[in-house]
Amino acid sequence: MAKWGSCDFKELKKFQQKLEKLEKSGIDKFCKDIAKELAARLLRKVIKRTPVGVYSGEVYTCSSGKTHKGNKIKGMVGGRLRRGWTAKTEQEAENGKNKDITSWVNELPIKKIGNIFQIDVTNAVAYASYVEFRT
Repeated sequence: MAKWGSCDFKELKKFQQKLEKLEKSGIDKFCKDIAKELAARLLRKVIKRTPVGVYSGEVYTCSSGKTHKGNKIKGMVGGRLRRGWTAKTEQEAENGKNKDITSWVNELPIKKIGNIFQIDVTNAVAYASYVEFRT
């Protein structure tokens, strides 16, 4: 039979201990903080790019370059869809003010599924999906 030689597992044991130390040192907290930061960045960009309704009755040009005549509704102010990103209900989006994005993201629950950290970012306004998928 062939001789396979000897093997020293000391370095492998040291590596295992370092991995355990890293795991105990708060890698989950670090990943949650990173997930929150990414969600906040996403929300900043999404809110900035969400269109605002025009209710003055004047002609306006939308972001796609098309010209539209706005509906004149006295006292109506646009922005409900933007406020919906940081609201729990549609009524809150309609009546509320824009919240601080960082504090809103800190309130969102984080799910850990295996090695994946997940934050759900949704809009509370009912017609948000129609605006998202418009042509």
